[in-house]
Amino acid sequence: MCSEFYSKPEEISSLLVSINNQIVISCKNYLTNNHTIDIRLLDRKELLKRIENINNLYKTYREIFLKIKQKIENHYHDHLSECYLLGKFHFLNQRLNKVELFIQNYISFFFILYISFVK
Repeated sequence: MCSEFYSKPEEISSLLVSINNQIVISCKNYLTNNHTIDIRLLDRKELLKRIENINNLYKTYREIFLKIKQKIENHYHDHLSECYLLGKFHFLNQRLNKVELFIQNYISFFFILYISFVK
């Protein structure tokens, strides 16, 4: 299909896993400016924007993966497991969604506390 090296389903899967792993590493580097800052020290709006960008990347990557999988499913039906190929990226996305939810709840909670103390 692509070349002699990537003619076997296992090799395509291996390539896609490598690409996925590199995307996860790049996303982590994006969050922390290549490990130069702690995300707890980032401005809340900036952190939420970065999480949203990574979520959008994940959604787009997953949509493209599913479209390509449908096109080539005849050749690689057993070797293109979404869970196996997108697992790390999916896990990162879930964790970031929890961080985002925590930040939003945290802000809401302290806003309510602030209002109650003012009254």
